[in-house]
Amino acid sequence: MFAIITFLIGLFLGWVLTCRRWNKVEKQIEKERRNEESRLRRTPDKELSQVDLLRKRCLEAEFKELEETLKRPV
Repeated sequence: MFAIITFLIGLFLGWVLTCRRWNKVEKQIEKERRNEESRLRRTPDKELSQVDLLRKRCLEAEFKELEETLKRPV
C-alpha cells in the first residue's frame, strides 16, 4: 500500500513539474518570436536578406489584417 501511494505521489509530482516546464518553454518560444518580429520591424529593408524581407512582409500583412478586423463595427 505504501509503495502504491509513493508511486502515485511521484507520478503526480512528475506530471506537475513536466507541465510547468512545458509552460516555461512555450513562454520562451513566444518571447523569441516577439523579439524576432520587433527586430524585423526595426531593421531597414536594405540590410535584410530575401527570406527576412518575405518574413517582414508577411508580418506586416498579418498586422494590417488584425487592425482591420479590430476596426470593423460589431
